[in-house]
Amino acid sequence: MEPMPPKTYLTVRAGRWSYSGGVREKHRYTRQGNQLVVQRLVDSAAVRAGYGSWQDLGKLTEYSDTLLITALTASRLVARDSTTDPDSSLIRVWRYYYSR
Repeated sequence: MEPMPPKTYLTVRAGRWSYSGGVREKHRYTRQGNQLVVQRLVDSAAVRAGYGSWQDLGKLTEYSDTLLITALTASRLVARDSTTDPDSSLIRVWRYYYSR
């Protein structure tokens, strides 16, 4: 995973998180135990990337990610995401590290 652009900040609140600064995105999430299900809200960048239409601005995208929380403290969140190629030949794993 490429690093986030400089001056990118993640703000986490109950049920939502948003990136600001170098990246601007808003997401909704639900948590069950150590799993986070995250969906992005459609914005102009998401429309340009093909994840929604202009009529969908402000709505949730149809795509969601399920992340496994591997570490969570008052100052750190580490989450893991993975996917399997259609032919089951390769499993890709991403780890996301957030700290304050």
